[in-house]
Amino acid sequence: MKVLLTLILLFVSYSLAIVNHDALVSLSRFLKYMKKKYNLITIDTVYSLRGLQGILNGTDNVAYQKLSEEFGHLAELAIPIQKQNFPRYYSSMHKLIDKSSTFIIPTYVALPPPNITIPSEDHFDEKLSDSCITQMLNCKLSDSCENLEKKLDTNSYTLTHQILYYQLALKCKSFTKKYTKRARRLIAQMVSNMRLENKLQTKTNDIYAERIYVGIITGYYNYFVTKKIIKRLIRAQTSLGCWEGDPEEANVLYDTDSFDQCSFHTSGIVAYNIAAYLRFQ
Repeated sequence: MKVLLTLILLFVSYSLAIVNHDALVSLSRFLKYMKKKYNLITIDTVYSLRGLQGILNGTDNVAYQKLSEEFGHLAELAIPIQKQNFPRYYSSMHKLIDKSSTFIIPTYVALPPPNITIPSEDHFDEKLSDSCITQMLNCKLSDSCENLEKKLDTNSYTLTHQILYYQLALKCKSFTKKYTKRARRLIAQMVSNMRLENKLQTKTNDIYAERIYVGIITGYYNYFVTKKIIKRLIRAQTSLGCWEGDPEEANVLYDTDSFDQCSFHTSGIVAYNIAAYLRFQ
């Protein structure tokens, strides 16, 4: 019995080591790709680079630390280009990219059961969403943004962005305890709904990756990141080191053309998800 248990533990350790190695190689390939493309990306992807810098920083692992520094350096190179090419967008979103993003230690709390019916049609208004995120960065909230936040039975990008609004709201000292309590409750419910969507998702596309990303940054890492999911994300990486976008969803993404069928938005958040696995598994 002891021999069998030892063999099982050895197999599990070996299996984890293989995935860890593949994840590290995947991030290195993505870094190599981004070194050639950083002058084309938008703020969304610079934010992902800052996230990668933050989540891989502060460990004893030399390889992780090296990647953290490299991703941070790329972000620094890209920021002046953002100021020049997207001055209005940069002025409203610069707080997200001016320094390395902090990460949330995963929490292991129970989620309520989902309360939405899937599928439902998504009517994502990216301009309004960007406006609301800008307001939340300054701890302000217009009536239109508050109405958007309170919408129930949402899905897809509307749902992931609702969660982001509330996540930003928790950092605002000016908001009342009643508001932040509601924010925590709604985040849990919305994350549960988002998790159901991903369970039904067959394509490894942009929204699939974004749900995992939002699950991680809201502290629900253990519900969204598994060895199986990370292997799925790694398999979707192209020979170029990036991840392809979703053509039918391109109209809802603030993304630039990489000229090689890859999506900077998708690539950035998938890479972050893989880095989170390395950091927390």
